[in-house]
Amino acid sequence: MRLTIALLVGFLVAVVVALTYRGSALDAKAGLELVQRELRATEDALRTSERRREAEQVRAQRMYELAAEYEQERKDAQAVADRTIADLRAGNVRLREQWRGCPEPHMPGLDASAGEPDAAERDREESAGRIVRAAVECDAQVRGLQGVIREYLSVAPADR
Repeated sequence: MRLTIALLVGFLVAVVVALTYRGSALDAKAGLELVQRELRATEDALRTSERRREAEQVRAQRMYELAAEYEQERKDAQAVADRTIADLRAGNVRLREQWRGCPEPHMPGLDASAGEPDAAERDREESAGRIVRAAVECDAQVRGLQGVIREYLSVAPADR
């Protein structure tokens, strides 16, 4: 009888040990699955972050290009203004009647060619050049701002 009790106790201990081991194995398996899910989530977040970083680098490069284009157009505006002034002086371009100024009164007995060149006309030509330069600069600024807005709107809202 002692042997039966000892065998029965040994069997019960073996069952308890087996169940404890199985429970530990199940807990370990569940823990491993949790770690794997967290790893996949972290990898997904890393890929998303890399895509956003790459998109931001592309966007920053495009913004730099837009700024460089704007600055170049601003620099070119003075050349356009100088060309306009030269064309006005050469007679290739004429101001509208309303911009030409008042006609000079002609005094009888005075030679028109004896006077100094028309300073008012030179001022009008230079003013026209400044107006053209300002208009070209404004056009460049508008194009630059429109480019920035288009670039901003081309980005998905989730990436902003």
